[in-house]
Amino acid sequence: MASCSGTSEQLLNHVYAREIYDQLSRVEQRCATLRTLGYTSGEVAGALLLTTAAVDKIMQRLRDRFRK
Repeated sequence: MASCSGTSEQLLNHVYAREIYDQLSRVEQRCATLRTLGYTSGEVAGALLLTTAAVDKIMQRLRDRFRK
């Protein structure tokens, strides 16, 4: 039976992404969301009153934490 909401792989990826998202702090959630939506590190930094380097470091730590 065909799914109208995506392939099984897409649904599983969505579940994994949601589980990871729920483990993040509020600042990490906002950084990840804005970067995923295509905002630059500079734009995210301005919105969250952080430095661009801080945004980049947050994103790097998130990638490192969840790649394991």
